Parts: sequence; C-alpha cells; structure tokens
Amino acid sequence: MLNKFEFNNAILAAVYSLIVVWVLEKYFFLNKLNWSLEKAYFNAGVVLFNLKKWCEANIVLKWKSIAEKYPNDI
Repeated sequence: MLNKFEFNNAILAAVYSLIVVWVLEKYFFLNKLNWSLEKAYFNAGVVLFNLKKWCEANIVLKWKSIAEKYPNDI
C-alpha cells in the first residue's frame, strides 16, 4: 500500500503538527534558520520520503551543511 503512495511532487509526507511559534525548538528555527513564526512544523513519528525528489533536490548535502553549521543546536 505505501509503495503506491502519491506524493504529488512533494519531497516528503508527514502529519502536520503545529506552526513554529508553538514548538519548543522555535529559537533554533527562528534565529538560526530564519523561519517565520507561521511556518508549518510536522511530527516526525511517521514520515514518508520521496527518495527520487530527495536526491534531485540534494537534501542530504543541505542538511549536512546545517548540521555542520549548528552542531550544538541539532
């Protein structure tokens, strides 16, 4: 069933949780990543990844860059 999941061109699918203003990690998102208070935040309990889009968008290198830049915050 999950192998037939339709991503509709999205990189991932997850359950919407809150907006950044309500999350405990909001300082990091607001001050380090410059996200807005209204940016959507998702619960990572279950996440489906569109690996083709993930690779095309080079997400691994983007997240490695963030992890290297903020090693004490992640």
